[in-house]
Amino acid sequence: MNRTERLAAILIRLQARSLVRARELAEEFEVGIRTIYRDMEALAESGVPLRAEAGVGYALERGWKLPPLSLGADEASALLLACRLAEGSEDEATAQAMRSALAKVRAVLAASERDYVERLDEGVEAFAFLGPREPGRGEPVRAMREALARGRLLRLSYRSASGQESERVVEPLGLFREPRGWRLLAFCRERHGYRQFLAARTASASLLGETFDRSSHPSLEELLRRMGASVPTFEARIRCRASAARAFAEQAYALLEERLAGDRAELRLVVGDPAWFARATLGAAAELESVEPAALAEAYREQAAAVLAAFGRMEPVGPCLEGC
Repeated sequence: MNRTERLAAILIRLQARSLVRARELAEEFEVGIRTIYRDMEALAESGVPLRAEAGVGYALERGWKLPPLSLGADEASALLLACRLAEGSEDEATAQAMRSALAKVRAVLAASERDYVERLDEGVEAFAFLGPREPGRGEPVRAMREALARGRLLRLSYRSASGQESERVVEPLGLFREPRGWRLLAFCRERHGYRQFLAARTASASLLGETFDRSSHPSLEELLRRMGASVPTFEARIRCRASAARAFAEQAYALLEERLAGDRAELRLVVGDPAWFARATLGAAAELESVEPAALAEAYREQAAAVLAAFGRMEPVGPCLEGC
């Protein structure tokens, strides 16, 4: 990328964000921070109304905008592929919004780029790689997204993994997608600490009128790093019948690789505690052919033995009560 291209890209970043930091730009464009300072001086000298504050960053004066820019074929194609990848896993309202946004983008493309994207559209299909769409889960996710964008408190009706139901008031700090669906990372006022909430276990989510100070919390990147470090993970390899592959993938933190050969599947997963993972997937364990590492294989044996022992302690069921 030459300097002219970099200046244009920086100008687009300035228009797209309320604040841009020189260090972030230097990392993105792989140049020194002094180069970014010189680029900002050049933009200011060319008439771009910049506001700069030492130690904070750069911003455009409010109300100043570039004329509308048309996307190139590669950029429009990237949006098309992103929509294809996500629309099968998101709720219908979000999927419809994606299709509408893409239609607006296509409407302003030059004729050659529009033809390029249309031909690509006809030949591309993506299956839901992040799990199937879950009916009824769209509203909690939209409320989480709205609260996050507006810096508002959020009230959740939540069910824990053990089935316990509770009402929580949280400060939303980030959303991320995993095989089990969307997960909200937030500061929970009831528990006085950072927690993660699965949208799949959220019965309802509603915005409150009160706002909170996001700057009093660590960045999302730092929180994810902390929470990842607090939950040890390891890589597992599993061979099983293809029909059981989804059961294992849904309980993993991440599906790194999946190979299918006829009715057999080989999965490479990132999983957490061996005992928890074995217990969560024990119903599909009859379809297993091999498991690595040895600690996970041993966890399956221990869970199976615990189930057999529990059956051995059961007392015979008496005759049916009258009227049952």
